[in-house]
Amino acid sequence: MRSNGFTMLVCEVDLRPAGEFQYSLRSPDGHEMWSKWVYREIKTTMTISGYPINAAEEERKTLNDGRGSRKQAFTGALDQLEAYLAQGNRA
Repeated sequence: MRSNGFTMLVCEVDLRPAGEFQYSLRSPDGHEMWSKWVYREIKTTMTISGYPINAAEEERKTLNDGRGSRKQAFTGALDQLEAYLAQGNRA
């Protein structure tokens, strides 16, 4: 998957309460980043939020600085999923 030049290297999804969504991205300049999310509950409407765990101040700043690009990336990915499902496909 590519979004704004980023390449997804790893994607693991355990879609259930307390399940995890983990992924790794590589930026166009070669920087790799990892993210891990834990699902609290599963609903038909999705709200995405995140916060750093045991992060240093610089890591928190990096997370906050990238909020807009993450929102854009998630919006693009979810728009693609919506279009795919609208064609009668199943995820």
